[in-house]
Amino acid sequence: MNYLLSITLLMLGLINAGILAISLPNIFREKELKGRWYFAVSLLSGALGLFGMGAVVMPVFQGPQPVWFSTPANVMILLTFVAMWLFAESLTIEISRQRLSFICAFVLVWALGFEYLRENGTVYSRSIYLYTPQMAVVIAQIRALTRALRTEFSQQIYSLKIISWIELPLLMARFMALHVTVLPANYSLTDLSGFVLLLLALHFGLQVVSFSVASGYWLEVATKRKNSAEREVQRINELLFEKNTLIQALTRMHKVAETGALSASLAHEINQPLSAVQLDAQMLQVLLKDHQDDEKVHSFLQRILSNNARAAQTIKSLRKLFSADQSPSQLSFIDPIIQEAILLTKAQSEQHNVQMVYQLAAPGACYFDCSDLQIVLINLINNAIDSLRQTSTSEPCIQISSWQSPDQTYVRLVDNGPGVPDEIKTELFSLLRTNKEQGMGIGLWLSRSLIERQGGNLQLETSTQAGASFLISLPRG
Repeated sequence: MNYLLSITLLMLGLINAGILAISLPNIFREKELKGRWYFAVSLLSGALGLFGMGAVVMPVFQGPQPVWFSTPANVMILLTFVAMWLFAESLTIEISRQRLSFICAFVLVWALGFEYLRENGTVYSRSIYLYTPQMAVVIAQIRALTRALRTEFSQQIYSLKIISWIELPLLMARFMALHVTVLPANYSLTDLSGFVLLLLALHFGLQVVSFSVASGYWLEVATKRKNSAEREVQRINELLFEKNTLIQALTRMHKVAETGALSASLAHEINQPLSAVQLDAQMLQVLLKDHQDDEKVHSFLQRILSNNARAAQTIKSLRKLFSADQSPSQLSFIDPIIQEAILLTKAQSEQHNVQMVYQLAAPGACYFDCSDLQIVLINLINNAIDSLRQTSTSEPCIQISSWQSPDQTYVRLVDNGPGVPDEIKTELFSLLRTNKEQGMGIGLWLSRSLIERQGGNLQLETSTQAGASFLISLPRG
């Protein structure tokens, strides 16, 4: 019987040690897990206490009174109860250092008292001294678990509470069975009845189950966290989808809004080559009628073809700009897109006497959507023209430059206007934020969104000079 009980206790201690070994990676890695150190202390003290109890029961250690290390074994068992209670408390409140210091002092004083009673006390005084704090701690643990369940339901915490309710009557049964048993003053565990020893083994086995449930709580928390993270990712994806849908809708709306601003350019750019075609055709009629200079005939024919190509290119650019289709990013050359944007805003810049100066030096291809980039450039140019209209600069000018690095293509647009007011610089790219009297607050937000969608960036540069400076960066192919 003694061998069987000893082996049982030692096996339970090994199981505790195994649970501790399995839990250590989570204890050190998961810093957000509540009460992880109290749980570790409870496992360690439980394993040591069971090893000590198993050694006390072993027949080779029996004598006229319990061996001396029964005191540290019982201290470890009490510490197991206390640490599990602190684990339950830490689920809802933070344990203060003052409280921990008081608890440690209590356990130390209790250990000294138990050692004194082991040497000088009676069976009943020792049993009262041993079981009273254990039952009090279990009751406090049940209260702490109830409070934790009210905060957030957990199946593992609920199971741990049920086990604690079972543990309490087991402690009471052990206490009562010990008191009705006739024992000598200096008894050993071999003097206990088989029923008391069975209750002892059942109680320690129940503690091992509670440790397994507590470790399962961490798995439950990790699973909830993973599910929460997946829900957050799903929500973020939904928000990104809504953002892209909004960008597409605003892009179409912005294209429609730009139609009015570019109508003058459309009329100007198409009427000029068409008028030239008509004039050249009339001159060609005269030359053909008189059968005069063949060289002049070829010259007028070439001019007709050139002007016709110019008008066709303008119409092509406008059709691409106002197309509702969203073409994917692809390897393209940026300098021709800049030239098209300058061409489409030429009439407006000439109307307000704004000089367009550009220095394009980005021969390499990069990834972008031509239509989106053209919208951004036209928006920045139109903003610069509007800004220059409000200043008294004698020579209003917009400078556009492009260059490349090994992994990026850059476009800078600078004007010599009044610049961006300091009070709106931080919110310049925010939706519905504008300093224009008739502005909608969409253009710059949409421009940055279109550039970021292509893996690039649009930012306002800080400069000591007057005017505003915007920098576009796009990844190279």
